[in-house]
Amino acid sequence: MMRRGIILVLIVAFCALWQIPASGQAQSSEELNALIAQFNQLYSQRNYAAAIPIAEKICSLMEKRYGRDDLETAKALYGLGMLYSLTSRYAEAEPLYKRSLQIFETKWSRDHLEVAYALNNLAMLYYITGRYAEAEPLYKRSLEIREAKLGGDHPDVAKWLDWLAARYLAAGRYAEAEKLCKRSLKILEATLGKDHLDVAKLLNHLGGLYIIVGLYDEAGPLCKRSLEIMETKLGKDDPEVANSMGN
Repeated sequence: MMRRGIILVLIVAFCALWQIPASGQAQSSEELNALIAQFNQLYSQRNYAAAIPIAEKICSLMEKRYGRDDLETAKALYGLGMLYSLTSRYAEAEPLYKRSLQIFETKWSRDHLEVAYALNNLAMLYYITGRYAEAEPLYKRSLEIREAKLGGDHPDVAKWLDWLAARYLAAGRYAEAEKLCKRSLKILEATLGKDHLDVAKLLNHLGGLYIIVGLYDEAGPLCKRSLEIMETKLGKDDPEVANSMGN
């Protein structure tokens, strides 16, 4: 199952990259800025279907103004690809992801952190559409870039390890999922503290994995500790606490 929130975070981040450079004609800049403002409003309302034709216009104007292989064009294509993904138009999203990724790698570098994010989305598209063998090398390459740029003990690396572990868990690759969960948990406990909410979520994920494989004695203490942290941080009546009790 895809974590929809990851795509939402990434598309918000890329909206910020849709900045119009100072050079160029004032009239076309005004038109682009107006379209981007309209897009942002529709997106904030989660009206993705209505935002798509606006994003398509932005892509067309960017390409005419800056050229097919310009970084500004690639950013627009990438944002449109994410909108297509959000509305399950995966066949239309894929070529945009690939084209924008190629431009990012050329204009930035193959190991740029934004390239890692672009790899994530293409990998998720492959995963959603059942193309697991194509998704996995992209996941791994994205992780390698994150580790190289942020450090192997960075919290963002830990969160990506957890996400990748969830993919392995869904595929029945329990030993690999366990290894990634444990590494992620170790990083988060060291960087965020043992009573952080993100640590609680990791404990719950690892506990859930042990329940699936029948290791109930190992699962119990993890789920109990997770619940205790959540109740302390959020309160016993918080919906997220109730959801965690599913384990």
